[in-house]
Parts: sequence; C-alpha cells; structure tokens
Amino acid sequence: MTESLKESADEVLTYLRTIGRKPLSVQFGIGGGAGVVTGYVFGKSSRILAGTLGCSLIFLQFCNYRGYIVVVAMSDYGIETDAMTLQRFVLHEQRKHPTATGDLTHLLTSLLTAFKAISSAVRKAGLAQLYGIAGSTNVQGEEVKKLDVLSNELMINMLNSSYTTCLLVSEENDNVIEVEVPKQGKYVVTFDPLDGSSNIDCLVSIGTIFGIYRKATEAGYVLYGSATMVVLSTGQNVNGFMLDPSVGEFILTHPNMRCPAKGKVYSINEGYAASWSKGVSEYVHSRKFPEEGKKAMAQRYVGSMVADVHRTLLNGGIFMYPATKDAPNGKLRLLYECNPMAFIMEKAGGLATTGKMAILDVQPTKIHDRAPIFLGSKEDVEELLTFIQNAGCRFLGAMALSSRLRANVATLFDVFCEVGAGQCLEATILQKYPDDFCDDSTLKSVCQFSFPCGLQSDDQGAVQLFTFVLTDQTSMYTFAYCRYTPRNNSCLVILSGLPWTSAFYKILNHLSNVMNNGNTGDLEETLTRMYHTDIPSTGEHLNISNHSGTNKIEIVVPDTAKLPTLKEDKFMLEFYNAIPEKLMVPLFASLLKERRIIFTSRKIGQLSSCVFAAAGLLYPFHWQSLFIPVLPHHLVDMLMAPMPFLIGVPKKTFWSLRLHDLGDVAIVDLDEKTFTSSHNDTLPAEANAFLRNHLKSSSDMFLSDGLARSFLKTNVLLFGGYRLGFYRTDSDHEIKWDKNKFVNEQKNNLKPFLASLLGSDGVQYLERFIDERLAALNSGRPISDEFEKEICIMDRKSGRGGASPETIQKAVNAVRENASDVVGALKDKMSSMMIRDKIGKLTPKELRRNKSTGGLRKKESGTVEAMSFDTRQWDIGGSALSDGNSIVSQVLPDESSTSSSDLIDFSDPEPLAPSFNHVPSTSSLPTCIQKVDEVPTLTEFSDLCPSAISAPSSSASHVKSRGQWERFD
Repeated sequence: MTESLKESADEVLTYLRTIGRKPLSVQFGIGGGAGVVTGYVFGKSSRILAGTLGCSLIFLQFCNYRGYIVVVAMSDYGIETDAMTLQRFVLHEQRKHPTATGDLTHLLTSLLTAFKAISSAVRKAGLAQLYGIAGSTNVQGEEVKKLDVLSNELMINMLNSSYTTCLLVSEENDNVIEVEVPKQGKYVVTFDPLDGSSNIDCLVSIGTIFGIYRKATEAGYVLYGSATMVVLSTGQNVNGFMLDPSVGEFILTHPNMRCPAKGKVYSINEGYAASWSKGVSEYVHSRKFPEEGKKAMAQRYVGSMVADVHRTLLNGGIFMYPATKDAPNGKLRLLYECNPMAFIMEKAGGLATTGKMAILDVQPTKIHDRAPIFLGSKEDVEELLTFIQNAGCRFLGAMALSSRLRANVATLFDVFCEVGAGQCLEATILQKYPDDFCDDSTLKSVCQFSFPCGLQSDDQGAVQLFTFVLTDQTSMYTFAYCRYTPRNNSCLVILSGLPWTSAFYKILNHLSNVMNNGNTGDLEETLTRMYHTDIPSTGEHLNISNHSGTNKIEIVVPDTAKLPTLKEDKFMLEFYNAIPEKLMVPLFASLLKERRIIFTSRKIGQLSSCVFAAAGLLYPFHWQSLFIPVLPHHLVDMLMAPMPFLIGVPKKTFWSLRLHDLGDVAIVDLDEKTFTSSHNDTLPAEANAFLRNHLKSSSDMFLSDGLARSFLKTNVLLFGGYRLGFYRTDSDHEIKWDKNKFVNEQKNNLKPFLASLLGSDGVQYLERFIDERLAALNSGRPISDEFEKEICIMDRKSGRGGASPETIQKAVNAVRENASDVVGALKDKMSSMMIRDKIGKLTPKELRRNKSTGGLRKKESGTVEAMSFDTRQWDIGGSALSDGNSIVSQVLPDESSTSSSDLIDFSDPEPLAPSFNHVPSTSSLPTCIQKVDEVPTLTEFSDLCPSAISAPSSSASHVKSRGQWERFD
C-alpha cells in the first residue's frame, strides 16, 4: 500500500470515528481476507468495486468522504451484529414522541409484512406463472396483471387486520375501502400496490407506492429490483432500508437521503412529445441542445415511476410526467402516486409541482383524480418552471394564483336550473336555460348540493338563500347561487363566474316571482334577455324587463375590490348577527393557524354566509385549503380529511357525527353562539387587545366597512412588516424573501406567533401572498389594494419611509414610461378576446340550435367539480421601493378612493395614495415617494404606532349599539 493510500486510510478512519461509526476493518487495495468485507477508496468515482466478500452485500455501508466513495466493513466477521433494522428504526422514532400510542409502528409493521410477501411473489413470478393478464381491467381502464391482483389483496388484507386503519384507497379499486368497525383505527392509507406492472414480463424494476394520512403525512415506496428497498419518510428525514433475504429484515443502508440540488439526467416519455405544452417542449429541447459551452443532460426513462423517481432521488435530475392533449389533467393518480412521491422528494430537499402549483397543495375531488407532475432536484425543477412561465403558464413559486375568479366571463350566468324531486324521489333538473347546456358533471353536482340535507327535509320554514362553489380543473370558481323553498321542496340555482352575491339573490327572488305570477314564456323571455345582455362594469345599473315592459328588475354591479359593508354584503351581515364579538377573536386566531374548522347551523343560508365571511376575514390573504360552504350529507367523510378545512355542516348532519372521531377540530355553533376548539389558539397580546378594542368601538358598523376593516388592520399589525423580509440578490438583482429576516425584524411580542406560522404551522396563505408580491415586484407590476393603503397609514404614523436602489428605480421608471403603450395594447387584445368569446352567444336560441354544432353549447375546458378552496379574491400587483436591503411596496393612486360617501363616513377613510411623480431628494439614493397629506380620521391607528398623533374621536351620539342592527337578520 502506498503512502498516499495509507494517509487516505488514516484520514477516513478518523472521519468515521467522529461520526460514531465503528469500522473494525478498513483496507485499501484489491482483495482482502476471507470472511472480511474490504473497504476501498476509489478516488472521485461513483463506481464501487467489491473485493472478496464473506458476507451478504446487504451489510455494505457506503460513505462519501470529501468526494471519495468508501465501502466500509461492518465487522471482522462479515456479519453485522448491531444492524439498524426498519423495525428498530421505527421504534426509535416512536420514543421521540412520549404521547405516541404505537399505532403507526404497528401499521408500518403490517406494511413491511406485505412488502416482503410481494417481493417474494415478484421473484417467483416466472416460475409460479404469475405473469400475464388476469382477465379484467381496473378503474383506470388498464389491463390487470395477475401480480396486480395478488399484491392488491396482500395490501388490503394486511392493512385490514392491522387494527390501525379506517379507510383504504387503492388504484385497483373503484371505491374507497372502508374497514369494518371492530377493526377500525385512525389512519387513512392510499397505495398503488404494483406500480409499473406493465413491465413485469420484461423483468424491469417495479414498485409499491403508499401514503399514510392523519394530521401529518407519512409516505414511502418499495422498489423490487436487483434488491428490495423501502424508502420511507415519517415527516422528517428520508431513509432507505434494504431487505436482507438471509434474515428477512429491512436494514438501514441509506440514512438521511438527500436529493442533489442539480442533476445530469432528465426522465420523461418522449413518445408523447407532440402532445406536450410549449413550456415543457422548450425545456426538453434545451436539455438536449444546450447553449454553447454547456453540457447536454442525459435522458433515462424506465417506464416505472418508482424506479425513475428512485434514480432521481439518488442522483438528482428531474422526473416529468406532464399533461398531454389526450390526458389534459395528467395520467398519474394524485392520492397514491403523485402525493407520496412529492412528499418524499420535498423532505429530501427537492421540489414537486404540477407546473402551476405544488403537488402537495392540490386538493383532490375524487379518489382517483389525476395530476401532471414534475419532481426532482430543486434547481432543475425551478429551471423547468421558468420555461413554463415564459411560455405563458402560471405556476406556484413564481406566480401564485392571485385570484380564482374566472377570466373572460362572457355571459351574466352559465345556466339557470330548477331542481326538484323526480319520480324516484331523487333530486333532478326540472328545467334549465339555456336548454343546450349539457355539462353532465356540473348538473349532477348542482343536484347534490341543492339539497344538502336531502329531499325529505324536516325544515318547513322560510325560503333560504345560500351559495356553494364549484371548481374546474384549473381551480377557478363557479358560484352557485340558490333559492331553496322548503314548502314545495324546490330550489332555483344560477351558476355564474361573477362574485355578485347580493345581485344574484335579487335576481333569484325576481325569477321566483315571474314563475309564480306569470307563465313559462315570461320566464324564458326574462332569462333570454339576461343571458344575452352585456356584462356591465362596476357601479353601472343593469335593467332587465320583457318586451311589454313588465317584470322589470334593476341591479347595481358591486365593486368587489372594496371591503364589504354590513349594509351591502349579506355574508358579513349574517356573520355579524350570528357570532358575538368575543367569539370572533378566537375564531380569527384559528383561521390564521389554518385549523380544521366546522360551522354548523339549522339555517343553511346563515351557514353558507358565515363560512364565506369567515374566509373573507383573512384578507389580503386567501384560504388555501378545503372550502365547502354547505356540506351535503353524502360527503360527510370529508370531515375526516387530514388537512385544514373550512366546512359548513347543516345541524341535521352534524347531529349524526361522532365528534370523538373527528380529531382536532374547531366548532362554531351558530345556533348556540358557541365556539369550541381542541387548540388553545390566541393572538399576540397586542393584536388581541387591538382587535377587541376595534370590534367594540367601531362606530356606525352597519353603514361602513368597519367590521372588515377591523380585521384588516389587525392583519396589518401582524403582517404589515412583510416587506422587511425582502432582499436583493447580488448576482441577478432579483428580489427574494427570507422568513427568518422577516421574523427577526418584528416586535418581540410578535416574533413567537409569526415564527410558529412560518415554522411548525406552515400556513399556506402567507406563502401564497409572498409569492404574489415577489412576482409583482420582480415584474414591475403595480400593487394597489386596501392592505397596502393601511400599511401606508401605519408607515406615515411611525415615520417610516423608503428610497429605492438605482436598479429597481430604473425598472419602475421604465415600466412607467411604457405603461400607456402596454395598457393600450392590452385593452385592444382583451376587447378582441371578449368579442370572440361572445360570438355565437348573442343570437336567438332558434338560430343557435341550427348551427353545425348540433345546437349544443360548447363545454368549457375542464369539468366543474363540487369542491373549492378559498373565497373572495382581490386583484393585486406590485412595484417596489427599498430602504437599504428591504423592499417597500408602493401604492398607486386610486381615483375611486375618494367619493361623496366619504363625507358621512364614520370609520377610517381610504388614504390618499402616494403619487409616482418623482420628487427631488436630499438622500444619496433616489426616491419616488411624494408626501401625502394627512387625512383626518375618526379612529386612528394609534395602537400600531404609540407615538402617532391621535385624531379627534367621534361623538358618543354617533355610536350605535349592535342591537339596533339585529333586525336585519
């Protein structure tokens, strides 16, 4: 052995001892004593050469020391006497949680038994005639292999008998498998029993994918190849365990697996290249034919997701299974293929996305929902997203969805339906307009949600107006406005992409009067005129009547960009009447913590209104998780979802629940006016006192936006300093956000609360908000909303200001100089798009029926499913100013911010926004902030800035008690 090798050996031994390893025999060179596993250093090579081995290869331990690959012997005898088995590992992890019951350990043990049995069956498949077709197809329409059936039965039987699961979701089963009651536990397990089974006959590596859900997620996969390996994450690190067939145990061989930040291999089925989106096609082309001076990426594709993802996890790179023309929603299933793999990849330091949003943020609507997926090394996935963005696609991380309101809505409503009891006493569509609307999935959802308590409801009370939400495949909203009449068991429903709640409730009441007092012809004529009327702009009046001038209706188009008032917003009025102020504060804390929140009431109108209003309290943030304003009885299992949700449950359904099975939930009982929660969520003391004070002292709450503004100001107090987390990179001057920097810059009494939101709670609404602001700042788009205006007030009172660095200032000036040209071009483009969308919809029904399309109304892209996430949206954009390394948002002037209503406004008026006119500054840095005149306000924001000058307070004669407005219920 040369001196250099001896020095290397000493160095390696010293390193291994420092990390707690006990290598009793580490040698360098070729060969070794019999019965001893020899360790080698092979320079900076990824190849491992084995010497004379006297034990199973499963006991080899691979170490990476300063770029050298080292194979370390486990003992002098060639047999590991202290191996870390998967069973020992799980027990060790369990001990870290004193309150653990051991159910998860028992569940994993049952899964391991199934994996061993499947591994054995895979290796004997050829001899036991297990190749070939079983003679049927699964729910996905794929031919079922014999090994598929065997593996599925093994998984189901082992999980059923583990006494730890309640629901199972398998690729091979059409419906959810419910475990019988005596054997039920608390976990939901989703699995693909044998991924890549189409490659079984070719002896290609295949695998099992599984996910375990409760409050948190555990996920893993099993690879059946040259060896059998389990890769598992219980929410912290990712670890790999290889099966040693000689002892029948899984041994820890790959501790703390990390995906490299960048790889050299991309994995995709290029047979579908002609059907890829433009962004994906351009990305793959750039990997094959890179710029001069760069190396091309290699392409590897096994055709088994487990094998391809496992290689990506070990070596880095990117795995892609995009949407195609034939599969616009992707091919891989979300619950038991995409989600588990995305969970593992993110825990290993990688990324997983659909191209529009993170895989783990996608909310399923069916158990076999599909999704496109891109996962792998962080830098590689981010490069792909850049191509998708540049191709015109919006994606999470660079451009979060600032609004889920549908763009280019061409008609006032999509369809009007009357829903009632059919011959079989099931909800059915009695009539609809237009009668050529034929989206069966949407109509089915309308029937299910129109009668959330069933047709045989005991409620014979007054007519109720309520709203639910449907979402399409792109997560865009369709609002369903309903008028339910218990007396005759009927429901009128209008589907629209417009968030005009009060206006459509007025329309529904008008249509009901036409139906009761007129004839069928009057109803059809009224609907025809409404359907073919151009959509008016904000503040305009919409007048509709029939040809004789009767059946008149006039509605005013609401301004959804303003904060809601109790006078004009039914949601907020119902919320204010139903929930005492003292309960609003803990409810708001639970919303900020993203808890599992249930509202319940006998009145479904009150129920849906309060759920919408509660989500609106988060403004400028948006509720990102499961959102169901009124839950139909047949979807009651959604309450078991192991994720944040905001769900309205009718009291009849609520009484049938076993509350102890729901786990950690917060319950708002609107009838009893109570709030209970398994969490002790509280706001920071300053924010708590501030909100309580404003809820009690806000004057003239009914005529102003005082209720909504109280919560907005509290969010300003908590999050108004979000700009302090921005910084600018030295390399490309891109603006980014550092959560630690943001927390460290806050007041000491706010730090623990904010740190928990960004840490253990990991709230999604704040992450989306920051993504949107970053995208706006980096693209030069302006920000103008109520949140930024309140921040301006706070900054003026605290004496804070800012100046912008030259690079950002130049960008802002460039945007300003070219703004008129850009806006003009956009207006022309949007006008042409709207005209194009409306062609064919403005002709009489008789002419439309005779078109070549057969009279059928074209179905919009993506089917609408009965599920949603968040509520009212406000458009935002961004521009930037900087104070040192902190980026300060600037508010654009808003001509509509001052109106005659300000003359009698008894709450904080909207501030006059700063101008973009450049003002000379004595500072060494240029500035574009112009001094804003102080606007006298009744209730100053002095809680935020104690040093601010207080404005005159209102006279006591202007303060009205809450009881005066109870009659508006």
